[in-house]
Amino acid sequence: MRKVIRAAIVVLALLVGGGIVGTGDVRAEDRAASSHVADSASLLDSDRGSVPNGEEVFAEGLEGSRGVLVRREVAVDRDTVRLSDLFTGLAPGQDREISRAPAPGGRFVLDAPTLQKIAVRHRLVWAPANLDERCVLTRATTHVGVDAVREALRSRFAEQGVKGRMEFTFDRGEVAWDLPGHQDAAVRVAQANYDPATKRFRADLEVGTKPVLAGRTLTGRLDLQQEVPVLTRALDAGAVLSASDVDMMFLPEERMTPGTILSLEGAVGRELRRSLVAGRPLTSRDLIPPRLVTRGTLVTLRIATPTLQITSKGRALQDGGEGETVRVVNTQSQRVVEGLVESPGVVRVPLGAPTTTRVAALKERL
Repeated sequence: MRKVIRAAIVVLALLVGGGIVGTGDVRAEDRAASSHVADSASLLDSDRGSVPNGEEVFAEGLEGSRGVLVRREVAVDRDTVRLSDLFTGLAPGQDREISRAPAPGGRFVLDAPTLQKIAVRHRLVWAPANLDERCVLTRATTHVGVDAVREALRSRFAEQGVKGRMEFTFDRGEVAWDLPGHQDAAVRVAQANYDPATKRFRADLEVGTKPVLAGRTLTGRLDLQQEVPVLTRALDAGAVLSASDVDMMFLPEERMTPGTILSLEGAVGRELRRSLVAGRPLTSRDLIPPRLVTRGTLVTLRIATPTLQITSKGRALQDGGEGETVRVVNTQSQRVVEGLVESPGVVRVPLGAPTTTRVAALKERL
C-alpha cells in the first residue's frame, strides 16, 4: 500500500508540474554561496531514453522497486556523480554514473524539482516531502595557493645561488589552483631563470601528482632584500652602540649603498661618528671603533718585551680606538711619541728587537 501511495505522489507531482516537476533553478542565496550550480540537463543526459511517464513509474513501483531517500549533503572526490551519491537505498544494479562532478572546490545545489526529475528518469520511487528538500553535493579539493608557489620558487632560486630574501611580483593572473582532493599540494619548478640586471624571472611550474594536473609558465619581477642592522632609536655622535640600540630589518638591494653594514657584529660595540635617526641603515662611514683614548686625557705609555716592561705617563694628543695609532706627549720629558691604542687609557709603543743599548735609549725616550 505504501508503495502505491508513493507512486501516486510521483504521478501527482508530474501532473502538477506539467510532466516534469521543477526547472533545476537554485535559490538566490545558493547562487551567491556556490561556485558551481547543478545543470539539471547534464544530470539527465546520461539516460538516452525518454523520461518514463507516470504509469511506467507506478507500474515499476508495484513490481517491487523499493523507495529511496535523498542525501542532504554529500562530498565526492572523482570526476563524475553517481546515482548513489544522491540517493540511498538503491536496489542492486540501479547505481550508475549520471553526470560530471563539480570542479574541485565547487558544489551543486539540487532542489526538489531537479531531484524529482532525476528520480523519474532513473525509475526511482521517490517524491519530495516538501519543496524545501534538496541535496548539496560538493567536490573535495586540494588548494594550492600563492604562498606554496613563492616557497617553491625561493627554494629553486636559492639552489641556483641567488642570495637574500626574495619578493616576487607576478605579471598576470591569480597564482592558485584547486586540485582534486586526492592530489597532493606539491609545487615543482621544472625550469627557472633569473636576470639580476633586469630583476626579471621566468619559471615553469608543475602542480599535482603524476600525471601532472596543472602547469603554468610564470613571469614577473624578483626583488632581493638583504637583512641589515638599523638603529632602534635616535642617537647622538659619540654613542657606543649596544645590542638594544640595533635591530635587523630587510632592505631592498637598490636602497643599499657601498659600505652598508650587514651584521649585528659589525655594529654593536662601535661608536657613532655622527648623530643618526631611528630606522636608518648603518654604513661603515657612520661608525668608528670606540674611542679608548680621548684627546687631552692622561694615558699610560707602555713598552714591553719578554723580559722587560717600561711604563710612563703621557697626555694623548688625539682620539684613538683599539689598534689605531695616536700621538702622545710624555708629561716628564715632553717628548712626543707614537703608539697603538691597546686598551682604555693604555698606549703601547712598538719595540723592535730589544738590546741593552736600545732599552736604555727607550728609557731616555720615554
